[in-house]
Amino acid sequence: MATYNNGILGPFSGTIGNVVGSSWKGIPVIKAKPVRKNFEVSALQQEQKAKFQLIMKFLQPLNELLNQTFKKSAVGMSGLNKALSENRNAVSRDYPAMAIDFSKVVLSKGKLPLGEPPTLISSEAGKLLLTWKTGDGINRLLTSGSAFIAAYCEEFNRWIFGQYTIADSVSSFMLEVAPFNGRNVQTYIGFISKGSQRFSESRYMGQISILS
Repeated sequence: MATYNNGILGPFSGTIGNVVGSSWKGIPVIKAKPVRKNFEVSALQQEQKAKFQLIMKFLQPLNELLNQTFKKSAVGMSGLNKALSENRNAVSRDYPAMAIDFSKVVLSKGKLPLGEPPTLISSEAGKLLLTWKTGDGINRLLTSGSAFIAAYCEEFNRWIFGQYTIADSVSSFMLEVAPFNGRNVQTYIGFISKGSQRFSESRYMGQISILS
């Protein structure tokens, strides 16, 4: 970019050939016309973009939960963005026929122990019941902490999730999922310590048929 003194015809604005004339703070300015570049998107770039869009659409409804469960490990980014990074490998099949591998989805990351494997069942219509062993290592660390359940119905493309505060002697948590009555859902659970200082790695609890 350069400035110029008025010529015999005075200042000009617009484009002449490869030169663009304009005014900046009342000063006549000329600069080269920008060169447009045509970039071809490679097959790999298309695949990566499609993969990101798929996992983003899948996890976005859990934004509130993920910003909590990944906040400790998210450096310079939101918890949701950290979760997207952690779930890159949860997309299966080749482009363009990609799909979510539900067994590889991670909704929390950490070293908080789960103790003996918790159980998750649909024991009543429209409900999911999570139970864990009272008095195990997980209970000592989770006094006044919380547990979460997340259920995804592929048929409705919808999540229902809930978080429950754990008090002493509490060893179960029931989540209402009535909109999924009679449907199969993909399920996940996790635990968060008091003050959200420690997290368990979420556990995929498999596909469960919700009683109706």
